[in-house]
Amino acid sequence: MPRMFADLHCHPSMYGFNRMRNTPLESDPNVFHPWQPQPTLQFLQKRGVAATRYSQSTPAQLVQGRSRLVFASFTPIEKGFLGCCPEAFRTSVTRETVRALTGVTAVRAVAAYLRDGAMGALGELLRITRNTGRARVALEQIYLGYGRAHLEYLTSEQYDYWEEFRREYDYVVRDDHVLGRGVVHSYRNGRCFQENVEGRYQIVREANQLEKIIEGETTDVAMVLTIEGGHTISLGPDNHVVSFETMVDRIRYFREMPHPLFFITLAHHFDNGLCGHARSVPGIGQIVMDQGPRMYEGFETRKALGMRVARELLDLDEELNDRGGRRILIDVKHMSPRSRRQFYDEVILPHNQRTKTSSQVWKKLPIVASHVAYSGVKTIDELIANEKRENDQWIINGYSGWGLNLADEDIRIINDSEGLIGLILDRRVLGVEQGLSPTPERWRTLFGVNVLGVVDAIANDPSQTSEQKRSIWDRICIGSDFDGAVTPVPLYATVTEWDLLADDLRDVLRENRSTRGIDAIGIEELVEKICWRNAYDFARKHLPRS
Repeated sequence: MPRMFADLHCHPSMYGFNRMRNTPLESDPNVFHPWQPQPTLQFLQKRGVAATRYSQSTPAQLVQGRSRLVFASFTPIEKGFLGCCPEAFRTSVTRETVRALTGVTAVRAVAAYLRDGAMGALGELLRITRNTGRARVALEQIYLGYGRAHLEYLTSEQYDYWEEFRREYDYVVRDDHVLGRGVVHSYRNGRCFQENVEGRYQIVREANQLEKIIEGETTDVAMVLTIEGGHTISLGPDNHVVSFETMVDRIRYFREMPHPLFFITLAHHFDNGLCGHARSVPGIGQIVMDQGPRMYEGFETRKALGMRVARELLDLDEELNDRGGRRILIDVKHMSPRSRRQFYDEVILPHNQRTKTSSQVWKKLPIVASHVAYSGVKTIDELIANEKRENDQWIINGYSGWGLNLADEDIRIINDSEGLIGLILDRRVLGVEQGLSPTPERWRTLFGVNVLGVVDAIANDPSQTSEQKRSIWDRICIGSDFDGAVTPVPLYATVTEWDLLADDLRDVLRENRSTRGIDAIGIEELVEKICWRNAYDFARKHLPRS
């Protein structure tokens, strides 16, 4: 087995924080911390269904699964994800019920069917869940397991993404370096287990500390902090874009935190006023969540806020000169293909070209793609051309062809930038059609097949040098998105099943050992790289040093 595991993108604090938030437990420091055991529906974990009522990557699970390095993502829940806005609470459930009983809803459904097809009709029939906040909160309470008070707060005018991030940061920091005790629910060999676990995590401040944790005698978990979603800095409580000066102040706060931010996923599920996002919600979810505004689009152009924020995060001036401060790297996951192309063309490629031509000492800007999969598509332009054809069955050469995933062109640019690609463990993003139940063999090969897809984008390109073809193996790691409400591969529904993931990856590499330079590098070497070493080496290189 690999010595340890690393995860480029997961949410270790999200499950517990949101279950205790806005409850009496929040005021009790003895229970309001990341080690506090939470209710879990273990039969859902056993089946590997969407992880909303069981945890996947809590500190106790990380210790149990030998996840020694995690890039812990703070993700203030977007109001659009909950499917309603403050105005929805003023829409009467009774009014919508009367419309349904008198046939008004049926007429609207027929009109929507003629205009938008079956999904449009279903959206009208289920409008009570989208347009009446209290009805939606009741359903979300069942689905997510959050308290009613917390769900009503998340859809209120008082909910502020920035302040919620700061609360969750404080929640995580309170147990930094503290010996904790938790409970792990696991499922092995047809049986459910509950085990008590003891351990500790350290929030990483700089590269020297990371090396001491991983290479020393400790078994502590190293936790590197990240954020998913530019809405954290760009939107106010009214869901309107804040001033650029406010965004700059917040970026400065990231740099000055005791535990500085490593990277930010600039886009997420909904419009944040900065850049376009890719479609990420399956068809049934689109009925109650409107991703429409700025979906598929490029960076915001009227004030160029998105590009200005990107340069500010990377500590570049308008001419892309390094200003000498600490970079906060940018993660391109959730960016629309148009936004990714703009980011590459206007920032990454011109800056990194200077590393080859300038007499100054320039450092390459690496691209992070933290929890993605392979699209089966050659170019970004092809992803753009296909965007209106995306549906739950949009599979290309066995891969999910949504613009959410990487084309060969993305992979070449990331490889040249010496960046990092984290492969997600969401079955749909990895290429399983919605509602399909694959054979056990396909479950076991799903992750490994996506690894080979990424490698083939370079290995099958005659323009790539032998050095580039070998270096792609240094760019791939795990980026599970655990506790981000993913629907996992059932065989590894939580981090406690990492050993099985490594076994299955090893089998895929063994079956293809005569190709892609696998034998030349070594199967065990590649399993170690993908399971932890690539992520560790990347963090060592780009974290600051004392």
